[in-house]
This record gives sequence, structure tokens and C-alpha cells, in this order.
Amino acid sequence: MKKHATTPISHRQSVLTRLLPVLLLLLLPAVGGMTGCAEDDELSEPQNLYNVKGNEWIYEQMVHHYYWTDELPTKEKLNFNENMADFYEHLIYSGDRFSYYKRNGSYNGNLDQYLKQMPRCGVECQVYETPQGKTIARTLLVYPDSPMASVLRRGDWFTLSADGHTLTLLTLLPDATTLSGESIPVRTTASRSSANSSVYLDTVYHIDGHRIGYMHYTSFDDIFPLISSLKRLHEADITEMILDLRYNGGGFVTTSIYLATAFVPDSLYGQPAQYLRYNKTVSMERFGSEDGYTVYNYCDASDMHNQSSHPRHIYFLVGRSTASASESTINLIRPFVPATLIGERTVGKGIGMYDISDNNHPLTLVPITFRYYNNQWETVPDSGLVVDHYVPNGNSVSMKDMGRFDEPLLAAALEQILGYRPPVDSHATPPARRRSALPTLTEEEEAQAIRQLRPISSPSTYYLRQGFILPEENR
Repeated sequence: MKKHATTPISHRQSVLTRLLPVLLLLLLPAVGGMTGCAEDDELSEPQNLYNVKGNEWIYEQMVHHYYWTDELPTKEKLNFNENMADFYEHLIYSGDRFSYYKRNGSYNGNLDQYLKQMPRCGVECQVYETPQGKTIARTLLVYPDSPMASVLRRGDWFTLSADGHTLTLLTLLPDATTLSGESIPVRTTASRSSANSSVYLDTVYHIDGHRIGYMHYTSFDDIFPLISSLKRLHEADITEMILDLRYNGGGFVTTSIYLATAFVPDSLYGQPAQYLRYNKTVSMERFGSEDGYTVYNYCDASDMHNQSSHPRHIYFLVGRSTASASESTINLIRPFVPATLIGERTVGKGIGMYDISDNNHPLTLVPITFRYYNNQWETVPDSGLVVDHYVPNGNSVSMKDMGRFDEPLLAAALEQILGYRPPVDSHATPPARRRSALPTLTEEEEAQAIRQLRPISSPSTYYLRQGFILPEENR
């Protein structure tokens, strides 16, 4: 049985190959002598990607599973002799922003030199290209126990050497050029830090009689990281909840429903939460009707809290990286709990996918295969969810540490709850980490510079925790 995921974002292989030397961010500061990995061989295109039978398999799977199967080109218009990756790309409907492919880990052949799999690390970033063609990255999150916590902090700009062995801190100037700062030897390695948890931070702020829960959640992985965090929040009998999904690009349908269940009324347990609709072929095959659909119910979360522990209002912190299961979670909660969206308009992905693979073929296909709806039969609009309170540049420019009262999106939520912004020196504010010695720009100057950059990684950054290269490879 296929495990549904609403993970977004097409990451085209032509981009992967071009960016690989820059995106080797599974880094540790070099200690003593350089103990890094051997340099990667040049990535060449293997002959087993040129495979007529492989392309015939791809076409067959797309005709059967693809949500927009009616938009597929006819066989006569296709070149079955071309590279499998290119062939797949040529099948994708022009209105499809999200279908992608990845390495098939069970393939009988060997594609490791072409589709590179990277282990996890404790850093999340957004990658850009400058007007001069230089590839740079900006740090979004650094897990406290990440080996890179002593090197990078939230908001830092950096680049990597071509061999991936040297990280150079940068200052972004108003004209979008960069000034190089300290260069740090690094080596590629897997991190065993809390980066493996999708809950970056959870805490409760006790202010003026309010018990305000806050959780920064980065990806809808398995539910286990959520269980202890949600239990702590509910045991504190929170009065309001701030759920930070600004960098969360999606994940598993079931995890989304579990998180939503934690905040909806207990009377909904066991009731329909979400419907998934497929193309006519899959619907007929699974349900005996072209109008058939999958139903997921709200689960029983009574062991997590009692009847009185539901927050009376939920504030969602969102932005241009909030997609898929994140948007779905909002739609699962909003009909039943007063909710406010703060930040910037979301991606707009009311559609999902599942993996399609065969051991005889090197690629795993991840095409869009279904659209999801809440129990009011509402889906996420393709234009995204509109916020109630717009916080300009909150996601891309103002980079205060998460959980601090001067972090723009959190500050806006607290102001909605309290009627004022609590002082930054409050005892509840986590201390800021050491700042880089590089010169910094004003917020206005940095906004001016960022407007001149071109994002060249996906609009969502959830998968960067898993190595910058292949989204959802470990799932």
C-alpha cells in the first residue's frame, strides 16, 4: 500500500547537477587535520538513463496515476529514445508546479554518481543566485546542538568552495554583490543532532495571565517528534497557540491530521477530516466509481489532553515556504477553532503525491496524484492562503532568532493576543547567539538586495534538512 504524502516541490535534475558543489551542506568545522571525504567524481550522465523500456514504463505509470492524465501528450508526440529524466519532464502538465523525480534506492543498477544522496544536517537554508551569477545561501535555522551552531547563525549569508571543503561567510550589499568574510574549513558528514526532529522549538510563554504555546514545526514527518511536544503544551493548559509553519513545505497526510486533531474539539474524533480525490482510472480501480475518494478521520487525542485544555485561538505563522500539508492542517482546524494567519501568502498546494517505483528502473516518480479537501469539501486555492495580518519581509529579511520576542512574526502574534509587544528583555525571551563579525545592513538595505536575487532552490525549504539534494529521499 502506498503511503500518501503531500510533500511539494519539483527539484529539476539539471539544477541539482549544477548546484551540487555549492550545496554540500552536511558540514562540520574541521578539527585538527582535514578529515573530509574524498572529492566527488565528476557527475556524468549514465547510459542507463537512456532506456526506451524505462520511458515506456514512465508513460504507462503517468497514464494510470497522474492527476492530470487528460493533459498528457499522446505517444506520437514523444521521443522514447531520450533521457528518462527529460522524458518524464516532458510529460508534466504546464500547470503542474510540483511533480518531481528522485533516485530509486532499490534500483538494481548504480546511479549514486548521478543522483547524489546526502545525509541530514542541523542547518536549513535558502539558496539564491546573484545578478552576477554567483550562488549563495542564507541560513534559516540552525539546530542548537548542530555541529554548525558554532559557525552559522540564523540570517548568515555564505557560500561554499567548489570542492565543498571551505565555507565563506558573506555580507550581502545593497546592490546584491557580496563582500567575503571569514573562510572556515569544513568537512561533509552526517549530523546526529536534533536536526532529526521536525520540532525545532516548543515552549510556553506565561504573560499577563495568558499561557501562550509556541511551536516551530519544520516538516510533517512521523508523528513521534510531535507527541512529546504537544503533550507538554496541553499539560500547560495553554490559552492560545502559535503554530509556526513558515518553513514547513509539507509531509505525510496522516501526520497533518494528527496535528490538527490535537487542537480541534473532542467531538470530532472519529469524524471525517480529509478527503482525497484521484483521477478517474485510480478512482474506478480503488472504489468502483469514478467519483470515489479516500477518507481520513480525525484520530483520538484524548490521551494527550483533557476537555478543558484546548486553546481558544490559534495563530498560524506562514509565508512563501508554507505549503501542502501545512496548508492542509490550517484548513482542517479553521472551520472549528478561531484562527488567524500572520505573515505572507502561502504557496497554494492543495494537491499531493505518492512514490511510484520499480526495481528495474533507476528513477522513482513522484507525480501529483490526488487533490485533498477538508470535511467541508474545501481545498487550498492554487493562489495560496491569504493572511489576516501581513508582516512584510518577515520570512526573508528580518532574521531574529526563533522564539525571541523581537522576531517579527512572533511579535505580531503576541501583539494580537496581548494588545502590545512584550519587551525583548523579558525573562521568557531566549538569548540571542553570538552575531557574526561581518558588517550588517539595515532591514531596508537588505530588502533592496534580496529583491535582486533569484531563488534557485524550491520556494519551500523543508527538504534542505535532508541534504539540499533530493526531497523526501528518506521517506
